[in-house]
Amino acid sequence: MKIAVCDDEIIFQRQLMAFLNDYYKSLDVVIETFSSGEELLQEYRSGQFYDLLFLDIELGGLDGIATAQKIREYDSKGMVVFLTSHTEFAMEGYEVSAIRFLSKPIMETKLLETLREINNRIQQRKKLILHINSEDIVIDLENIIYMESMRNDVYLYVMMGNRKEERLEEIKVRKRITELDEELNENQFYRCHRSYIINLDYVISYNKNKVKMKMDKMIPVSRGKEKELRDKIICNIRKRGI
Repeated sequence: MKIAVCDDEIIFQRQLMAFLNDYYKSLDVVIETFSSGEELLQEYRSGQFYDLLFLDIELGGLDGIATAQKIREYDSKGMVVFLTSHTEFAMEGYEVSAIRFLSKPIMETKLLETLREINNRIQQRKKLILHINSEDIVIDLENIIYMESMRNDVYLYVMMGNRKEERLEEIKVRKRITELDEELNENQFYRCHRSYIINLDYVISYNKNKVKMKMDKMIPVSRGKEKELRDKIICNIRKRGI
């Protein structure tokens, strides 16, 4: 695993790196440090990606939010943890799929909790294997935005490409939506309608009648599911520390 720590406070940067080195000492982990968003982005421009990024929001020059937005143009999968002294950046963080916000000075218990959550996410990164046209297709669950049932088929809408060239790819599978629902992580996916399953990580906004997903896709919400949907979304946001 490759980790990037981007913070312009050198003492804090060294402290965090020492903690991470100690935490991951028995694993094959590479940790690199950066003092500016521009410096980190240069690595992405040269083709170097990171599995986990700790980004200080209040960086001089290009701030942490703007840095994360540009990183998403190259890579949509790297896990982002924001380091901040403020909380008003929560919505911007949600838009770049940040998994946590850690307030400075960072409490060791909060950092350990975050690292455990990251480990759980890595272990739970499941793949869906679908048999389509006489061959098996492997799909990363985290890339599925939503699923729609039509008669005896289910259409999966999967995020492809990077932020600059994001597109939804439609994959048709001969299967009942109930069968797929049973294979999914209930903390990440929710069946908000008899014909739809959504990935909670991609929810942009919602009301009692519909959910707006990434790529501006509007999904209907069945009557009676409004409260459960709201609870699921709030739980998902809290797990990400936003």
